[in-house]
Amino acid sequence: MLAFAASAQNKITGKVVDENDQPAIGANVVVKGTTQGVSTDLKGMFAIPVKTGDVLVFSYLGYKSQEVKIAAQTRLDIKLVPEANIMDEVVVVGYGAVKRGDLTGSVASVSSKDVEGFKTGSVMEALGGQIAGVQITATDGTPGAGFDIKVRGVGSVNGDTSPLYIVDGFQVDNIDYLSNSDIESIEVLKDAASAAIYGSRATNGVVLITTKQGREGKSEVKVNYGFSITQFPNTGRREYVGSKQYVEVFNEGVDNYNRQNGFTVNSSGYVKPIRNPYGDMPDTDWLDLITRLGQSHYLDLSFSGGNAKTKYYLSGSYNYQEGVIKTNDISKVNLKSNINHEMFKWLKVGANISGNYLHNNRI
Repeated sequence: MLAFAASAQNKITGKVVDENDQPAIGANVVVKGTTQGVSTDLKGMFAIPVKTGDVLVFSYLGYKSQEVKIAAQTRLDIKLVPEANIMDEVVVVGYGAVKRGDLTGSVASVSSKDVEGFKTGSVMEALGGQIAGVQITATDGTPGAGFDIKVRGVGSVNGDTSPLYIVDGFQVDNIDYLSNSDIESIEVLKDAASAAIYGSRATNGVVLITTKQGREGKSEVKVNYGFSITQFPNTGRREYVGSKQYVEVFNEGVDNYNRQNGFTVNSSGYVKPIRNPYGDMPDTDWLDLITRLGQSHYLDLSFSGGNAKTKYYLSGSYNYQEGVIKTNDISKVNLKSNINHEMFKWLKVGANISGNYLHNNRI
């Protein structure tokens, strides 16, 4: 309750209600520019001394403040209007869009420049080594292999240790379908405070991803292409025994065996040397037969722009990656589009469509 003292010539009474016509209990009624004010009672009623020309300010948590200039009124009935920004702020804070200076928890941020520069087939692969306290490892070395991400180490022996993924405000199971070029920003909530927003599912951390949207301004067209090669380790440095060397070493061992035991050609325990059944035929390099120099191609194309009313963003990406093992490759196509249009000041409509195609050839 607020208690103020002031001298006045008139007393004005009234009632303050919310948008549902329910009493606004404890709403503040203050004479603007002074410390003179009262609070509404359990019925939303108030009474305050004022002078002609004073301005009364009505305020209530979660509602817009209203100002009324006093003339000859003796009674005021005020209906409060909800403050939409209050709810918006809660949602924005929940999904990471908050000023750095207002943060009290442990949050790591990665911008689009840190991700789109990596021409990889996975967003998680591009994040490797960029976030302190976050461990990202590939499940295996094959193209298109998944990644394990652990925030603050392993929190469970038998349970799931993967974090909660939130993409543009929606929970998803994984982010393998996203293209690096479509990422606007990534925030990782690493402390236990994230559970206060997302519940127990956030025990292993939260990965918040915001994708790119259209902006007001000139239309932009962006094209990115990347190429890389992958080589099997130690190829060209190992020398493998051929059939000729194998026969020589084997027969040398047979000769040593016969000599140590005193066997001759006519002895019953004599072991005969072998011959190379392939003669002068070339040997097969089995490692070279199944491996290759893997090639990877990355192509990104995007269109964006808009005006004060309409904004759009269209993008497509193609990723082809060969493994070092022959017949092992992956092809990935991502398509994304979003458009937002303001039909009226009170009505905005939009569409967000995305799709992906994945073809994985594995051994």
